[in-house]
Amino acid sequence: MRAAIAQSRRAEGRTASNPPVGCVILDKSGRLCAAAHTAVGGVPHAETRALEMAGAAARGGTVYVTLEPCAHQGKTPPCVDALIAARVARIVVALGDPDRRVNGRGLDKAKSAGIHVDLGVEAAAAGAVLNGFLQRITHGRPVVWLKTAASLDGAIALADGQKRWLTGEPMRHVVHELRSRCDALLSGVGTILADDPEFTCRAPSLTADSPALYLLDSQLRTPTSARLFGDGQRAVTMLCTASASQQRRAALTKAGAIVAVLPADAQGRV
Repeated sequence: MRAAIAQSRRAEGRTASNPPVGCVILDKSGRLCAAAHTAVGGVPHAETRALEMAGAAARGGTVYVTLEPCAHQGKTPPCVDALIAARVARIVVALGDPDRRVNGRGLDKAKSAGIHVDLGVEAAAAGAVLNGFLQRITHGRPVVWLKTAASLDGAIALADGQKRWLTGEPMRHVVHELRSRCDALLSGVGTILADDPEFTCRAPSLTADSPALYLLDSQLRTPTSARLFGDGQRAVTMLCTASASQQRRAALTKAGAIVAVLPADAQGRV
């Protein structure tokens, strides 16, 4: 199961709106014959990919999967049907799927087909990777991470306004790794005007994993030359109020942004 969880980590932040699942298959003699995770974009699912890798070796084997196999027709056929058709002997599952379309039906269907099922193996470790999916399905809200930095004396900038790195190179790499696991980033126009950040993943091997960017910019003060627009390959959504000028909306749209108008609060901000 730990190998399946390691596979799921490779998919974290890359599979929306499906969960990042990992799957490992051992043949009937206990030898590893497949290891896979949910593909980028959410399909194919981990189980389908692993079964394709394993081929005939899956028959009579054991499947380790971090989330209960789906039992409904979505973008792909039910994974539990594929496992049954492959004639696996045993399925070991870390977590049941709380999605009402599944929620035990995948395991029940496997049991009815004569497959031995074990549930709850390494559940906490698997849940740490699936936390975003579980929060969305169970509570209807995302998992939110706050990124902040301060110097040892509690400051966030020099008194004269000069810019200095507050974090070292190792921690900046960690930040980029964490960023690659997110579906979206949220920031404010103040950060854009002060620092002109790119908000991308720049660590080696992560450059293709920059999440979508959402900016709170009530009056659309973000310059069209801001580095966050980059090469135009990433979605950038500007959240403004109805009082933002049409000229600014048009200019930022031309620069590649999606402009969304939201109600203003008592202070006139989104």
